[in-house]
Amino acid sequence: MPEARLKTLFAWRSLAKEVQVLQFQKWVYHFYPEHLNITIKMEEIIHELGGSNLSPKGGRLFAILNFFLPWKRVMQIQNSLHKTIWKPILKWKHKLKLKQQFDL
Repeated sequence: MPEARLKTLFAWRSLAKEVQVLQFQKWVYHFYPEHLNITIKMEEIIHELGGSNLSPKGGRLFAILNFFLPWKRVMQIQNSLHKTIWKPILKWKHKLKLKQQFDL
């Protein structure tokens, strides 16, 4: 009986470690490249816990670029495009919407 309990305990510990690694990897994908210091520390923890095979998720363009480039480079490209092109467009659209809504 104690042997079965020990196996169950080891199985739960292994499962908890896998869940922790997966969550850290999700956070790395979420916070990169905005918070490099946090992502570097999380990547070290992931490595210490045995690594992760979780791949980043994204849209079609992300998948195409990720086929040719590493995910970190694709995230950097995506982030810089968002800051330089997409964010100003969103601000302009919001201003236009307010203008139309309130006849400014």
